[in-house]
Amino acid sequence: MIQIELKQSIIDYSKELVDNNNFGQRSYDNGNKKEQLIGIVSENTIRNYLGYELIEAKGFDGGYDIMYKGMRTDIKSMTRKVEPKPYYVNNIFDAQIKNNSQAYIFSSLNVSNKILTICGWITKDEFISKATFYAKGAERIRGKEKFILRANNWEIENKDLNYF
Repeated sequence: MIQIELKQSIIDYSKELVDNNNFGQRSYDNGNKKEQLIGIVSENTIRNYLGYELIEAKGFDGGYDIMYKGMRTDIKSMTRKVEPKPYYVNNIFDAQIKNNSQAYIFSSLNVSNKILTICGWITKDEFISKATFYAKGAERIRGKEKFILRANNWEIENKDLNYF
């Protein structure tokens, strides 16, 4: 896993983007402004790390964010207050599986220390074969937190991802 310290300039740029644009272009599960900001900061941090330009304001991205290893790749991020472990999970809503991506990069943004961890990447086909599907309404437990899934969901552990 690769750890990247967040840059204040990327946070500020991303906040301005989210404040001035609607990044929720799906028919549902668009995330609130805070969730959108986490996604945009994470994507911009990875873009910067890989040498890509930062996101510009636009509509729906077609279901992928960058070309990585010659594949249309969607960057996924979740927030944590601790460093991710190999058994921690990453998730994708079932509705997003149909998007035009061929691979995923998973990251974890630690809001306590402002470190983004790139957990790994995986092709969509590998993801579907290795991930576990949970139906909407299923009870999930992560650490001490128990919650009910609001949508059909796929989960994969960090240890099952390809190293970056």
